[in-house]
Amino acid sequence: MISKLTLVAILFCILGINSVFVGVAQAQSKSNESGFDWLSGFTVPLIVAIIAAIAASWTFIQARWNGYYFQKLLVKELGEFEPNLCLKTPDRNKGFSQYMKRDFIHKEILDNPSENKDYIFSINVNLLYLTKQLWSAFKDNDIDRFLRHFCYLTKARSSRLHRHYDKNGYMANALQQWVKLVMKDGITPSDVISDGCKVNTENIKVEFLNANKSGNATKRVKNVGLSDN
Repeated sequence: MISKLTLVAILFCILGINSVFVGVAQAQSKSNESGFDWLSGFTVPLIVAIIAAIAASWTFIQARWNGYYFQKLLVKELGEFEPNLCLKTPDRNKGFSQYMKRDFIHKEILDNPSENKDYIFSINVNLLYLTKQLWSAFKDNDIDRFLRHFCYLTKARSSRLHRHYDKNGYMANALQQWVKLVMKDGITPSDVISDGCKVNTENIKVEFLNANKSGNATKRVKNVGLSDN
């Protein structure tokens, strides 16, 4: 559906083009008359045309700026997406999602696409996809998919300048914190996730692997021969 602002912009464009043609026609009809002021004859049509061009491009310019700032916010907040390692009494039924420290503005925007489509669809498609997959895995307590997509995000590049979004390494540091939280004792983070973002689930604690959105982690842990003690 075309917005009211877009319709106004189109109207201004039509008026601007019409004014230019009228000015040209007047100039041609008076070209043989002495004393015709070309500047005054084209001033009004040019001003109208300029205003029309600005109005027509305003929606696009505004969307680009909204996308720029939203993307900047998203990347910044993903760099701050670290687990709360000081959680004293974790619930094994809740998996790793209980370790989230805070809420994030970009997640609230992504969770309401109908209200924020101008923000969402103005950022890089690959960045949008990976971020949505990250939060989907987080919601489902799917540690394999969560770590994998977080790793992909640390390596993602902008399509225009081919620069890493995580140029300061904040997302990579946050990812390492999550890896340290879920990995078994006596191993290194590289034993959990490789440079190619392949996750080795054998080196992840079983309570994090088996926790899912059904909240039935304890039962699954017992089924593999482990106790809650």
